[in-house]
Amino acid sequence: MKVYLNTTTKANYSNNLNRYNNTNSPYSTFLQNSDKLELSGKTNPNLSFKATFWKHVTAGISAGAASGAAIGTKVGGVVDLGTAGASLGVPTATGATVGTVLGGITGAIGGTVSYFTCQSREEIKKAAAEEAAKIQKEKAALEAKAKALEEQQNIADAKNQEALEKKQAQLDELKEQNRILEKYAVKKYEEANGVGLGRIAGYYEDKNLLNAAFISPYKKSFNPETKYESYNVPNGVLLYGTSGNGKTTLAEGIIEELMNTTDTEYYNLSHLNRAKLEDKLSEIKEKAQQDWENNHKRTIIFLDEFDRFAPNPSIIKRTLQGDDAENPSNGYLKSFMNDCSKFGITIIATTNYPRNIEKPFIDNDSRFSVRTAIEPPKAEDITQILNYYLEGVSDDTVNLKEITDILIKKTDKDKAMYSSSKIEKLAEKTKDKARKEKRFVSQEDLLKIANKTNPNIDSEDIESFKEDFEFITNMTYEEYLDEKEELKQKENTEE
Repeated sequence: MKVYLNTTTKANYSNNLNRYNNTNSPYSTFLQNSDKLELSGKTNPNLSFKATFWKHVTAGISAGAASGAAIGTKVGGVVDLGTAGASLGVPTATGATVGTVLGGITGAIGGTVSYFTCQSREEIKKAAAEEAAKIQKEKAALEAKAKALEEQQNIADAKNQEALEKKQAQLDELKEQNRILEKYAVKKYEEANGVGLGRIAGYYEDKNLLNAAFISPYKKSFNPETKYESYNVPNGVLLYGTSGNGKTTLAEGIIEELMNTTDTEYYNLSHLNRAKLEDKLSEIKEKAQQDWENNHKRTIIFLDEFDRFAPNPSIIKRTLQGDDAENPSNGYLKSFMNDCSKFGITIIATTNYPRNIEKPFIDNDSRFSVRTAIEPPKAEDITQILNYYLEGVSDDTVNLKEITDILIKKTDKDKAMYSSSKIEKLAEKTKDKARKEKRFVSQEDLLKIANKTNPNIDSEDIESFKEDFEFITNMTYEEYLDEKEELKQKENTEE
């Protein structure tokens, strides 16, 4: 292959080539500065096109010229060798020159193409950057929206959790209230279905005395091995004391216990008047005697407010009316009670006014061999009564001793006392209030009511009770207390 360049073309190309290769030429300086500007990232916008364009063209020319010269040399050499030095062959130097010129032209074209190709890449990069920024912005917006939704979901979850916890708390509260109401129901059932002395709150001392003097001998009389001890069963048992201290309740408890543990017939004649009592007693006596002799069955007769049936003659005409006033004698009743236990009969009687009873009923021990004063509750009795009505329906804060101390201080201050019924009402009132609110009784409940509840047995009632006690026992109440204390100390010493 031969390439021919005329003299003028070769001269012009050489001059241009020298201008580009000359480091002192304006183009060279311009290109060098452009490189620096571009490398520094601070290319002047007005020079950017020129600098970048000439950079690509110059690089193309240099690369093309070098490659062309190398190729021309090989071509020239091959031709030279092929023709064996013929004069028409192309010398090696000439081949290099032609290669350089052609390579330079080709490089310039390639540089131009490279520039515009680079420009297209820059635009693509710019567009890609813009698209990336747009995507990034959209991504940020989506992340913000997702975060907001997450926060909303967290709030919703928290509300749902709060609602669930609230419902669970309500359910737990209902269960607890139901448990509490069940406790109150059980307590009410126990109070209503208690048997004998077990349903009597407090009065351990009185119950022990009655058990020893009457209940125990009465039960033994049904045992074939001990039936001959039946003479120890009293004809009559008298319970006396101020109103509201549980005499009737205690009598009913004794009767109930005996009926549940022995073969006993029971008659409550408290509703009769004096005139009709004699006929009824005659009727009962005949049947009771047959039951005892034939079936070893005993009979109990209850006479509440016994002073109505055996009044002191001095007050009969003054206080009694109708048929009662027409029959002032208590002769039949006195005779009946002399030996009624022989017929298997025992009379249990109560009274608030023992001094209104005819004296022979009191003085003759065979008629009322057991006479028990039911006193207003003492400190230990108050605690026992409160415990009876509140046990099982009180919370852990309740301290009954503290409540008892508050009540006792009031009795000392006012020289008065509480009846057992008053203590019972205090406990029941507290219990009812707590039950309505579906909760257990607290110490605060008891303190509020205890501080508002005053004694209901005044000093006059107490003095009257002491006189009644002396009338029955022929000793003063103070002497009785002293004697009682001596017995207690003696028992402690023996123990």
